[in-house]
Amino acid sequence: MEILSHYFIGIDLPDHIKQNLKDVQRKFPPSFSYKQMTHPSDFHITLTFLGELDDKQLTYIVNYLNKLEEKPFSIKVDQLGVFGNREKPRVLWAGLEHSNELHVVHKQINSMLTQMEFHVDNRPYRPHITIAKKWNEPSINMDSKQFDLMQKNVQSMATSFEVNTIHLFKIFPQQMPKYEKYMSFPLRG
Repeated sequence: MEILSHYFIGIDLPDHIKQNLKDVQRKFPPSFSYKQMTHPSDFHITLTFLGELDDKQLTYIVNYLNKLEEKPFSIKVDQLGVFGNREKPRVLWAGLEHSNELHVVHKQINSMLTQMEFHVDNRPYRPHITIAKKWNEPSINMDSKQFDLMQKNVQSMATSFEVNTIHLFKIFPQQMPKYEKYMSFPLRG
């Protein structure tokens, strides 16, 4: 039986943004109790998760992404947020200032996947960069004052960067870092 690899389409971050997010992780107060910290090399923005792909599916996706005609665009990392219960959030993330261009690229990719009869997530797109996940200690609640201080820290580091390439990432769940750029696709619209 063939073992299929898992993939996602996403945006890699420039080194200075990765360093800023690594600095945020280092400054976590004791009330930030997470089992998994994202490896700095793995910081990214997911456009869409693909899951398992066979060679034929992979070829279709690569052919489509080679034809993507979007222009490069700028996005800004400017906030901190959580998914889940605010006292014990399952995911802590860095968020982005709203970008119409980012949403257009996401929508186009999902439209292509739908046409290819892939399952796509129909929930509203919430672009983010996972910093930590899996709350570790049930007896500890995240201190909201410390969260607000961390939020101000992220806002003070707010930085824009140019997105001129999207990537097809391959997932290696048992290693660190977990994600490897499988192929890259320049935006040249």
